Amino acid sequence: MIRELFQDVLDNWVQATQQAFSKHPVANLFRGKMATEIRETVRAYEPSLNVEASAGNGNWASVPWISILDPGVTQTTQDGIYPVYLFCADGSGVYLSFNQGVTKIQQELGRKAAQEFINRKSVFLRKSFPKLREWGAATIHLQSKTKLGKSYEGANIAAKFYATNALPSDEILISDLHALLELYKEIANQNEEFINSGIKAISSQDIIEDKKAMEQFATVEQAVDSTLSPVTPLPKPFLILAGISGSGKSRFVRTQAELSPQYPNNYQLVAVRPDWHEPSDVVGYVSHMGAEPRFVVTDCVKFIANAWKALIDAGCQVVDGKVQGEKAQLDAVAPYWLCLDEMNLAPVEQYFADYLVVLETREWQWRDESFTYSSSALVQFNNLLEKGQQQLRGELSLDGEQYDSLWQSVLENGMGLPCNLVVAGTVNMDETTHGFSRKVIDRALTLDFDEFFPNDFMQFQNATKANRALTFGRNSDARSLFNDAAMQAYAEQSVAFLNSLNAPLQSTHFQLGYRALNELLLSVECEQPQDEVTLQAIWDDFVMCKVLPRIEGDDSKLQSVQGNKDILQLLFEVLQLSLAAIWDNEQRPDLHQVAIAKVAAAQANEQPAIERIECRSKRKIMLMQNRLSQFRFTQFWA
Repeated sequence: MIRELFQDVLDNWVQATQQAFSKHPVANLFRGKMATEIRETVRAYEPSLNVEASAGNGNWASVPWISILDPGVTQTTQDGIYPVYLFCADGSGVYLSFNQGVTKIQQELGRKAAQEFINRKSVFLRKSFPKLREWGAATIHLQSKTKLGKSYEGANIAAKFYATNALPSDEILISDLHALLELYKEIANQNEEFINSGIKAISSQDIIEDKKAMEQFATVEQAVDSTLSPVTPLPKPFLILAGISGSGKSRFVRTQAELSPQYPNNYQLVAVRPDWHEPSDVVGYVSHMGAEPRFVVTDCVKFIANAWKALIDAGCQVVDGKVQGEKAQLDAVAPYWLCLDEMNLAPVEQYFADYLVVLETREWQWRDESFTYSSSALVQFNNLLEKGQQQLRGELSLDGEQYDSLWQSVLENGMGLPCNLVVAGTVNMDETTHGFSRKVIDRALTLDFDEFFPNDFMQFQNATKANRALTFGRNSDARSLFNDAAMQAYAEQSVAFLNSLNAPLQSTHFQLGYRALNELLLSVECEQPQDEVTLQAIWDDFVMCKVLPRIEGDDSKLQSVQGNKDILQLLFEVLQLSLAAIWDNEQRPDLHQVAIAKVAAAQANEQPAIERIECRSKRKIMLMQNRLSQFRFTQFWA
């Protein structure tokens, strides 16, 4: 019941806040049935605890909450410590937070001194009660722009996050709540003088050690997750996820973002509109309406700025428009996922033209463990006067001193593509959508969801597979692969494989160029194959992502210059030879999903069971051949 009530509120919260507050059904549900359910659950555990709920007072709250108060500790949420459910302002999820009241302490000490006291109190409690570190995270992101919402974030001691699209069962929600209430009881039993004296004794070294402890715990959690779903760099940060409606394409992108501790800051969903016909719909534009020019900022530009900020926050530097840093700093940076939902409702070549061009200008340079990354500008902020510049800086949230060099670079050079940005477009190919030109297909990794992540209704309730975690790649030029002793032979074989594919495509518009070769080699570099079967699995997926999506037309267009066979027949013969180890069996490894291993196996540092599947390109090319034979026309999309 708790899960169902949470789902109802989260699904309808944002829309509800656009309507009148008084007697609104969502507010009534929040303060009524949901608060009652939590109250009954809490009092069944400990009858003396009080439960209060607020969706707002006269107007909608930015962050609605349900608090649980021990009368022996505090009578109000403005003081003391207490568990509280905090609902994100954007409806993306809910935190169960062990939090502390800030209003009273701010009145006594002032805002700045109060925040320092609250921070020290958080450190002291995590230091004195290590189970808090094990139970939850030290930081929360409520997506609120109000001071009150920000204060909840700053007062958090430990918290668990439940995403709207992945709410756990009632059993898990209640188990987490009981575990926190047990910690609350343990802390509440401590002498107040003991806690106050402990807070005063917190040193700078304690704060540093607390931060390290939280980071270490996060690393352990990620290690378990990575064993269940190993992290794999992408050869290119632009994906097209194609498939039937309702197969989970958009959710796939969000789930990838959720694998990072930075979620939900590293995720942005943008719904593409059918009337988008120029790049300004994505990257904004300079408006000359008014006293002086101002830049009209889009959600995409704000999100790209956030990705840049993440690089700075990790310790990287911006020098002359280029990012410089160390590998260790880059390891701490999360991929920032920009999801363009229903990407082909509008012509991609028109509204996304600037991105498609700038994507090919990304350049990595490595020297030992140090890197330099650059790209051409995606957005230029020309003709802005001082007032317009300051307004823009505020809208991009670049107004902290730590972002001064980034801001200066943005003004002088424009805003390029950050290396940690991954763009994923979801598409349904039907009569209501636009097709893709080879310009778009050549620049993207196309994942046919029906093949890479097929619908299996038996997996709906009891999943036995997990998607591998994806992250941004760290190279733009794969020629260095030939200098890698372990990979050189695989690189040379991959060149020979691409030459064999190009033979049937000669004198056609489907022939593959240097870009395709570079991305094939980058795929080899990202996957680091250890045997021929895995290498052929990489080739198989490359054919699915980069070769077959570009082939379409009638029987005359697909006729080969090499006799009476069409292009698909010749490709079939080439693939049958090149992929001989995986062609007629289920021996190839799935490079996108793994079997879900038990946590015990993860803790023992065992590798998860490899999923073995059929050759993907064999099935797909046979479907395309059948379509050509039956209808005298074929294409990849179906």
